[in-house]
Amino acid sequence: MEKTLVIVESPFQLLSAYEYASRYNSSIYDIVIVETGSKNNTQQMQETLAILGGDFYQSVSIIKRSCFFIFSILFKAIKSSKMNYKKILIGDYRSNYIRIIESRVNANTVVLDDGIALISSIHDIVEKNKSLISDTMISKLLSVLIRDVTRKRYSVFSMIPKNILLRAHSTTVDSYVNNDFSRIKELFSKKNDTRREHEVSKVCIIGSPLSDLNYLSEDVYIAALEQFIRFHDCMGNVLYIPHRRENPSKLDRISNELQVEVKLLSNPIEISVLQGEIYAETYISITSAALYSLSKMLQDKNFYHVYLNECYYSPNINVDVFEKAYDLLGTSTSRFVYE
Repeated sequence: MEKTLVIVESPFQLLSAYEYASRYNSSIYDIVIVETGSKNNTQQMQETLAILGGDFYQSVSIIKRSCFFIFSILFKAIKSSKMNYKKILIGDYRSNYIRIIESRVNANTVVLDDGIALISSIHDIVEKNKSLISDTMISKLLSVLIRDVTRKRYSVFSMIPKNILLRAHSTTVDSYVNNDFSRIKELFSKKNDTRREHEVSKVCIIGSPLSDLNYLSEDVYIAALEQFIRFHDCMGNVLYIPHRRENPSKLDRISNELQVEVKLLSNPIEISVLQGEIYAETYISITSAALYSLSKMLQDKNFYHVYLNECYYSPNINVDVFEKAYDLLGTSTSRFVYE
């Protein structure tokens, strides 16, 4: 039986790996989880693995993201016959560490969903660009480890429709397969719906680290959400699910100023919703890919994305990626324009 190496850095990438492995179950899967420095991220991935179960993989390794990580994986790939893989599934093509490893493993590459981030990296995937994303001195030194990848086959396994993902590209990937979450939905289909009416929130906001990453100001981010809450008259009955990169001081502001309950999750929001940990009539976000994935998993719910015009973003920010994200969200969610 052929073997497949999976390298992921986030819970959502792990969900994508499960969906792929469940669909193509004629292979043996070895999973490498790369720690990003976020304790919450690592815990979520471990919890996610426990929920998904061990039937779809043979082994799991958790390794810190470092130069030692690169060399240890490369050493195993070169010296060990056990690393004779037919495919390598990677979760984030922007990751320098993953790019180095996948270029040196003699196997076809499948790029998994990483939400909206895949939109920003699709150009490099299509062009089979071997350069590293960062221009730091360390990246320049590490770039000598990357092999020429022009002859490798690159496939994309994504929830993002092909026409949106590859828009404005004259060339395409070697193969594209749509991720419809059918195996994820099937896994949780036997869960009983035991909610009580008083547990249902009117609105669930899916958080985004836009202000934390300096794409826009914290004031604009909070004001946009407040405008939606007041327009829909749901103040006091709102649940806020933060992204793992959002800082505590911002969450305190959101809790106090918007009168919302901030709820930290131990699993990806998709699992928490499908398991019944979260119930809401309406789900909203600004650019979170989870809003799109949930819209494909749930029936009879309302979904809104809050649209921000270009003027609200920080100077020198390339808003094209955000416009593509809005295009994606617009295919399955309603638009609320912040003014």
